[in-house]
Amino acid sequence: LSYLEEQAKMIHMATSLETQLAMEEALNVTQNQFFESHGQLSAHSWLGNSQYIGGDRCILNTQNIVQKIMGIAQNTTKLVGRPGFWGPPFSFDDERKTTPSSTKCIRGDFDEPFAANILPELIAICNQAPFHALPEKSQLLTVLDLLHQYVRGDRTSPVPIALTFGLHAILTSMFVLHGEGDLSRLAECTKGSYNKLFAQLNAISDRSVTPTNNAPVFYSNIDMFKNIVNFAKPVGAQYDFQQAFLDPGVAEKLAFWNPLIGGEYLLYGTYLCSIGLGSATIDSMGQLRFTLHLYNALKQYRE
Repeated sequence: LSYLEEQAKMIHMATSLETQLAMEEALNVTQNQFFESHGQLSAHSWLGNSQYIGGDRCILNTQNIVQKIMGIAQNTTKLVGRPGFWGPPFSFDDERKTTPSSTKCIRGDFDEPFAANILPELIAICNQAPFHALPEKSQLLTVLDLLHQYVRGDRTSPVPIALTFGLHAILTSMFVLHGEGDLSRLAECTKGSYNKLFAQLNAISDRSVTPTNNAPVFYSNIDMFKNIVNFAKPVGAQYDFQQAFLDPGVAEKLAFWNPLIGGEYLLYGTYLCSIGLGSATIDSMGQLRFTLHLYNALKQYRE
């Protein structure tokens, strides 16, 4: 038993050393130097040979942050962070002035936007929005679906590595596009395209300007589909505005309109409102099904 306890302590120590956040490394300089000089142990070395999930882009750092945030997340209260708690604050103004090659790390450089902006926003929308009711969500909203399942499930259980890979992909997409204002422009363009799609649905749902011979179910379908826009809107938070909290506008752009999540939303909206709504519209009185049944009958007759 004592041997097992000793081994457990060693595993815990090695894991704690490996998965230190950048801000924790700064607080444990002496300890880290001791391990490096005596045991040739250093943080984030286990996956050192993996270019995209090791070293300064270590996925275990992402896993560590996710588990810490999930440990304090609540069902009814949105987490609100303070600038600089997790690391250097993120600024789109600074991003416009940098070049893609100037940002070397995901670990450390993106800890603050990930822990203080992205995760709180996405956890809040997963708590509020009924993602489980959306069709084709696992294929088109893959990362959000994985997060929704975990947030609505047992948050005391280990974070699935599939979810961590998805969240790490968000950081990787930001890391690749970061610099010269590209990240900001992409966020604005994606959000604008998404909102324009649903603005068009709002326009055609106005019975005073659309043909009066449309079937009633046409308007019912439009009203149902245009509600999908609400799945990409930040959840409000209650806090004291006299304190220095993060800019909610920056948080929205980072969480909802980063390259990966913004792409998922735009893909889902385009697919569902084009193919899904289109099929429902032309089948408003059974026309599509009638035609397909007739086609199938004639096809079988010819065979």
